[in-house]
Amino acid sequence: MGVHRLEGIARRFNLEVRDFPRALDAQQRDLAESAARALSFAAEQRQPGLVQLITGLARELSLLSPLSSSDPLGEFSSAGSQLTFERSLEAIVDQIVEALLRGQIGVTQEDISPLTDRRGPPPVLPPAPPRRQEESENFFDVRFVDEVGQAISGVDADFSVDGGQTIPTNAAGVALLEDVQATSTSVAIVDTEALSKVLDPRWEKFRPGKPPKASNTQEVAFRGAALGPFPLKAALPHTIVVKPPLGKLFVELWDKTGRVLHTNCDFKITGPQNFEGTTDEAGRLLQEDVFPGDYSLSLALELSEEGAPVFVDLIDGPLLVLDSAATSPQVRFVGAARRVTMARLRRMFFETNKSFLLPGAVGALRQIRELYGENNPSELLIVGHTDTTAEPSINDPLSLERADMTAAYLLDDEEVWLKQYETSIAEKRRWGAHEDELMLSAMPDFATKPADEEDVRWFQRTRGLTVDGIAGPKTRRELIHEYMALDGTSLRERRNFDITITTHGCGENFPLGDEGEELDPAPEDEKEDASDRRVELFFFDVEFGIQPPPPGKNSAKGSTQYPLWRKKVTKLVELESSFIEGLIVEWRTELDAFVPDDLVLEASQGEKKQRLAWSDGFVDGPFRRFIFRKIIGPTPVTLLAQSESLGAELTLWREQDASLPDAPPTWEHFLEEILLEQVEERDEAEEVAEAGAELPATSDADVRPSAAGEFA
Repeated sequence: MGVHRLEGIARRFNLEVRDFPRALDAQQRDLAESAARALSFAAEQRQPGLVQLITGLARELSLLSPLSSSDPLGEFSSAGSQLTFERSLEAIVDQIVEALLRGQIGVTQEDISPLTDRRGPPPVLPPAPPRRQEESENFFDVRFVDEVGQAISGVDADFSVDGGQTIPTNAAGVALLEDVQATSTSVAIVDTEALSKVLDPRWEKFRPGKPPKASNTQEVAFRGAALGPFPLKAALPHTIVVKPPLGKLFVELWDKTGRVLHTNCDFKITGPQNFEGTTDEAGRLLQEDVFPGDYSLSLALELSEEGAPVFVDLIDGPLLVLDSAATSPQVRFVGAARRVTMARLRRMFFETNKSFLLPGAVGALRQIRELYGENNPSELLIVGHTDTTAEPSINDPLSLERADMTAAYLLDDEEVWLKQYETSIAEKRRWGAHEDELMLSAMPDFATKPADEEDVRWFQRTRGLTVDGIAGPKTRRELIHEYMALDGTSLRERRNFDITITTHGCGENFPLGDEGEELDPAPEDEKEDASDRRVELFFFDVEFGIQPPPPGKNSAKGSTQYPLWRKKVTKLVELESSFIEGLIVEWRTELDAFVPDDLVLEASQGEKKQRLAWSDGFVDGPFRRFIFRKIIGPTPVTLLAQSESLGAELTLWREQDASLPDAPPTWEHFLEEILLEQVEERDEAEEVAEAGAELPATSDADVRPSAAGEFA
């Protein structure tokens, strides 16, 4: 290949054809654009030597077949007219300009001395071509190129004018129909075999480049059927760009278990074209105008706790190039994803100093089977907590015990629960008649018990046990068995579930804030809060296990593992209880300072009565809640407040239906009335006056409407 010289204004360009296109920097691109402008200007002015220059460049660019030296434009002038010559020359110049701009023709320049410094006469310019005589006939000009602008030659173009005429495209891809009267027509290519013969070899692999963007350009995808018809206007050049049937890569990516989407993950796609990017929030990637062929996908995944993301290959086959109109993605499964599901038990599920799962927790755990299915297989970490009302030496083992008792419940391990009744357990934490009563009241048929029959005797009679009214080992074993069955499933069903359990205690070290959602950054000591007497269930993917591993059986204050477990949660499940706990009444904790130690609340419903001391109420935020578990249903209820030290008894409600949340009971008296005497005594001692305190204005109107006097 030689060097071709192009004369410009005040400078000369040296052009050299390269085997392959090269990327151009800013300076090279400016030079290529200058040469392109000079070439276009030379073509318009028909400068001397132009035809030889264009012919030489076109041959080396494989735009032409070899031409004879005696007639370098013979191939262009085959149509036998000046117009054919001009249109063919213009087409070749356009392609040479494109080669310049994509770096396939190298360009250097030489400065030319000013005209005043040149010697000799000025060059003699050839005469301008004769002006075309105005004729009444029209012509139609259409050029066919592929997706990178390469001419499609030797293919018949069928014009619809004058009963139909066929003109083959020349080396520049131009079909020119002359001497017609019509002002519009249409053109089509119906010889699909000839078109395929030209295009199929080109489309065996992806080729970089872009088609021309001139006016009157139409693009069409060739899928093996006839192309067109395309509308044409007389005396205007038209371009038809024939493209391969481009599609799109539209993929939705899940981990190999099909449970976790790969969101915001870097990806790489290799094939006829290469792509890279990041999946969106739906775990999807979309690449449009994709050349057909086989594509491979690699996805960046975190395979270790500390390591950087590693690209993992999709091995279940190449990606499919979908039709450009497709609206649904192809779904693929690749690698493992860090998946942590946290299920938390809301509301009051443990009493102070106890590890017994209250009926409300049992009601919530009825949703556990669905969680097992969604997280099978997995490693289940059960974490127990306490509030801050005791010392760490008490709260640490208590929190672990709560986790252990929850695990035993999920495994239907009756023996673990029976041991909680043994005398080896500290008295404050030991189970007894109170826990028996809680389980009995949770039995589905408890409402059928006659009012005059003792609870234990009723259970023994209806279960075919020896009726002696004593909750011995056999009675308790059966009672625990039925209580554990209330959730409707068991992790002992190994054929259905592959879930291993680890228990852990966090003591009082991670209390929640007042909203019960996030950890309290400045926890208060000696704070009684039911939301902190909680258990959380963390389901970890088996491929990664529990990360980071638990620091032994208990977490110390300031340990980092538990906050990291919460941070890694990808799905949060609230286990809400639908269990009917009984009559719930609440007062604001502001009253605590004014209530005498012996104040008792008594609820009666027919023959049933239940008494609760003020200390039996548990604190939930700014409220103290009392649950009368024996008081169930629409039968009218009477609520009393009594204090022997004050010598007072007050009827708060009398024969009220307290089962309607939207129609709370009518208060006959308020609790403040029984406290009035005590407040006056304090006023006399000026203790309250000096502190500027007064009895809080608390009544039924101040109680939370959603909770007061309702059965929940």
